[in-house]
Amino acid sequence: MGIFTDPILSSILSTPSPDVSDEQATEIARQHYGLETTAKKLASERDRMFRLRDAAGAEYLLKFTNPAEPPEVTNLQTAALQWIGQVDPGLPVQRIRTARNGAVELRLAIGESPLRTVRLFSFLQGRPLSETVGTTNQRHGLGQTLARLARALADFRHPSDSYELAWDIANADRLQPLLTYVRDGEKAKLAQIALERFRTIAKPCMSGLRTQVVHNDLNTHNVLVDAADTDKVSGILDFGDIIRTQLVNDVAIGAAYHIAAGPDPLQGPSEFVEAYQEITPLYPEEIELLPDLIATRLLVTVLITGWRAERYPENSTYILKNNGAAWDGLDRLAHISPGTAQRMLRTNRTR
Repeated sequence: MGIFTDPILSSILSTPSPDVSDEQATEIARQHYGLETTAKKLASERDRMFRLRDAAGAEYLLKFTNPAEPPEVTNLQTAALQWIGQVDPGLPVQRIRTARNGAVELRLAIGESPLRTVRLFSFLQGRPLSETVGTTNQRHGLGQTLARLARALADFRHPSDSYELAWDIANADRLQPLLTYVRDGEKAKLAQIALERFRTIAKPCMSGLRTQVVHNDLNTHNVLVDAADTDKVSGILDFGDIIRTQLVNDVAIGAAYHIAAGPDPLQGPSEFVEAYQEITPLYPEEIELLPDLIATRLLVTVLITGWRAERYPENSTYILKNNGAAWDGLDRLAHISPGTAQRMLRTNRTR
């Protein structure tokens, strides 16, 4: 199957988002939300986002979805955030503000672009986790926050929650055509090994694992921590990859970003997993697959970001922000036997 004949790669990830100016964002905030603000464009993978600030210092996030994203998928994200706000209002996620007409989603054509969904969010304050030095306590708080988030979403249902998403690691084998974009021979070998282990070991077991709607993208750029106490999570951002998939995939994704240099590269992931299990214990069969699913997340990251960076070189710095760390993580995992990795992720760590 060719890259662009596969629906998970042929639409939103292959469609550039039409530009929106600061002035257009400011006018839409005024006209549709009654806000007098200044706007500053923020970096984004596939949408257009603006940080709005009014004269009193109040801040908001105005988001214009990619026109290729189906409205029902955008509504999945909106409905999930509303649900979380009702089920666990203490979770640090964004709140959606209604427009003047009472709608939480607007369908607007910006300039010459097709119709796209526009939403206004609260602006969460904090320091990006990616800019901090990770600690055991920080990973503990993060693991517990993700478990709380998954628990809040456990009973959430939406007609579009099972749509096909390239970033769903349950679909990793469908990304094989992207291996052609890995030019380095050693990296290509790492990627091929990870893909083959997913196909032969993890994939056959996936259908028997519990599933639910999950965040699906807890990378360090999607987490804010308190500026005064960087061990405290102050925000979980970007629900753009929310999907119904195996629950353990969400854990693997969160753990994948805590592999580090040193004699025990899985110390960070195991601390994260231990904290998660204090709220939601994993089943033995889920723990058994965790090492391969962590590697699969790293694989999906390097394949999609490498491919998209070639397609959109003007945005490559943002697209590749996790690429280098993902390759490093794949390399470190390749030097740990699956049995050892399973034992390390199963062993409780003393905080």
